[in-house]
Amino acid sequence: MVSLSLKEFLNTVENHLVTYDKEVSWNLEATKIIVENEGRPVLFKRISGSHYPLVANVLYS
Repeated sequence: MVSLSLKEFLNTVENHLVTYDKEVSWNLEATKIIVENEGRPVLFKRISGSHYPLVANVLYS
């Protein structure tokens, strides 16, 4: 079994990864974008009110 760090995983799925550079709200905009992307992993680089990025759908099946 291969173990990847989150960064390595995101590099592995780079072709499927949806990345948002625009600032979004975590509870309204991010949720809508996640649902619209139908299971693809999504990386939000700027979340309003946070110093950290957000990644979603990394374990979607």
